[in-house]
Amino acid sequence: MSHKVRLLLIASFAILFLANCNYLNQNNLEKKQKVELENKSYFAYSCDPKVENVELAIYLKDSIHNITDLVAKKNDLQFAMNGGIFEPDWHTTGLLIKNSEIIDSLNNRNGSGNYYLKPNAVFELKYNGIAKIVESSTYEYKLNETKLAIQSGPALVLENAIHPAFNEGSNNKRIRNGIGIDDVGHLHFILTKDEINLFDFASIFKNDFKCKNALYLDGVISEMYNKKMGKTVGFSHEFASILYVESH
Repeated sequence: MSHKVRLLLIASFAILFLANCNYLNQNNLEKKQKVELENKSYFAYSCDPKVENVELAIYLKDSIHNITDLVAKKNDLQFAMNGGIFEPDWHTTGLLIKNSEIIDSLNNRNGSGNYYLKPNAVFELKYNGIAKIVESSTYEYKLNETKLAIQSGPALVLENAIHPAFNEGSNNKRIRNGIGIDDVGHLHFILTKDEINLFDFASIFKNDFKCKNALYLDGVISEMYNKKMGKTVGFSHEFASILYVESH
């Protein structure tokens, strides 16, 4: 067999291998998306940010105050969910970045409430579709790389470990929403249907969606729109930020 033929065979096998990997990744994502229809305790939406367009609407900049506004204005909207914890003046409690612009600054102060239950974390999505969730004190912002970022708290899962302050069997139960990232970089948005404690909420991300990192976004006021469901789950609250997904 000539050297040229061997090279052609190696290239062909490499193409087939990559195509199979892409198929498997998409198949796994579709299986995870089916959970939203079958599971009785939460709503879920999963996406590949390298394929789907993940964006951020901001109350103070975009004149979009709630998910109802977003549904009315975005013809290609597939999904929407409120972002992180915010203050009465519609600024987020922690970092907020859109299109590389810092809207609200990183907040690593101490305080009371869910946001300040350390460690908290930053969810970041880069323009190349790579997402990460990192502990807030380690976060580094790089101009012109960061498409969007939201800081909230507490961190639910960091490096495959559930937050050390969460107690299994806790009676502190609330409606909750959050975002997680699995090993292949897919995003998983979850809104609970029923009240749940933080340990069990974190366990959904870690066990059901295999997320090594996940972040709590907000609580009882949380809402979700999913085009597949054809409805918004919630009561049209106003939010400082809304994460949403559009079809390309």
